Amino acid sequence: MNNILKILSIFFSYTKQFPLLFILMFIALFLEAILAIISVLSIMPIADFIYDETLLSPNLVTQKVIKIFNNYNIEVDFYSFGLLFIIINFLKAFLEMLMKLIIFKTKYSILHSIINITLSLLLKTKWAFISNQNQGKLLNSFTREIAQMGDMLGSIAYSVVLFFQVCIFISIPFFISPLMTFSALILIIIFSIPFLFIQKLSFKLGKKNTSTANAFINH
Repeated sequence: MNNILKILSIFFSYTKQFPLLFILMFIALFLEAILAIISVLSIMPIADFIYDETLLSPNLVTQKVIKIFNNYNIEVDFYSFGLLFIIINFLKAFLEMLMKLIIFKTKYSILHSIINITLSLLLKTKWAFISNQNQGKLLNSFTREIAQMGDMLGSIAYSVVLFFQVCIFISIPFFISPLMTFSALILIIIFSIPFLFIQKLSFKLGKKNTSTANAFINH
């Protein structure tokens, strides 16, 4: 748990260094999550039309869509519902690509900052310090570990995005059936507990992997 908190504190410290990128990421996240919900709901008018072409007793979502279509003089038929579904999913896919682009931009901006700071500190140190250090450790830090740190920060950014998206998606079933949704969440938490122990094992293996790489490069 302490390791997770340390990693998160490092991650959030970079939100202060690159505020614009993180603001853009969360705006795109919010819009993409809203469109994801709308894309799911946009199936309902199509299903209603297939079930009953007369639409005598449509559901609430279909009623809202029909009202919007009538306001803009759009014909209410299968093709208009299908076109709406395609447009919404196209916009959703575009925002997903934009989200990934922002995450990669954030990742490499942070990585560039880390490399610059590390090189700057290294150039300011005395030569005696560098000559006394394990050469494999230094080379591995610049060629491998910094890149892995960038991958980790990119994964954290994506996980934060995914977490907020899941929260928005969960809000829908809460409106439909709060008790069933709450029961499902408890089960998910229970089944997630073993992964906390796996995280500790993963951290130990990561440290061993780093030390092995340092020793390999040194030889």
